[in-house]
Amino acid sequence: MKVRYLKRIHLIILLLLIFPIILGQKKAPGIIGSNIPRKLEYSNYITVKYKRDASYEKGFNYYNFEYRKEISYIIYENKNYNQSQSLSISSGKSIDIHFSYPIKSLEKFFDGFDVEKNNNCIMSIDFSHFDSSKLENVAYMLFFCNNLESIDFTNFTTTNIKNMSHMFSATYALKSIDVSSFNTSLVEDMQNMFGSCNSLESLDLSNFDTSSVKDMKSMFRQCTNLKSLDLSNFDTSSVKIMSEMFY
Repeated sequence: MKVRYLKRIHLIILLLLIFPIILGQKKAPGIIGSNIPRKLEYSNYITVKYKRDASYEKGFNYYNFEYRKEISYIIYENKNYNQSQSLSISSGKSIDIHFSYPIKSLEKFFDGFDVEKNNNCIMSIDFSHFDSSKLENVAYMLFFCNNLESIDFTNFTTTNIKNMSHMFSATYALKSIDVSSFNTSLVEDMQNMFGSCNSLESLDLSNFDTSSVKDMKSMFRQCTNLKSLDLSNFDTSSVKIMSEMFY
């Protein structure tokens, strides 16, 4: 009886030692620079691929990210970094920007990536793992991402967005943008939304609900390569400003 009793105690002790280790693997994001099993991650992140080398010696905080408290950490080469850590990214490599909860705004979000010597470094952006369910403002979100060639908007929810002003403005390298899944029923501002997208060759806006839009100023300004545009479904009953819409 004593032997069996001791065996049970040993088994309980062993289980107590093993379970914290197993559970601890799921808390890897709290350890800076640790290897992270991505399949265990909370799926709320944006993937950014770089066209050329980029360096953030003073961390992302220094580059217009001081107000980005929503970012929990950044993964690069299977290691995670906080916003204050220096980070150098090689050409052709990607980073995953993780968020701990759904955020309401991506206004001017990518300003912090294309600054100083890192100007024009972004090649592609993947939103397919980003939780956009609470998003209300995407104004200037991709403004002046000059070398941006592709965007994946799979699972990107726009139901609550009210401001799309300058959303794609000056993304010179984009030849096509798939916005077929966009719900724009609440959007009030589309000013300069596609302005200076001068490589854009096609744009399908047949699903756009513009019934709430008040501002369309310069919406398609300098889209010099756009060959055709069907706006027959556009409801402009609420629009107050349309100046230079196709200038």
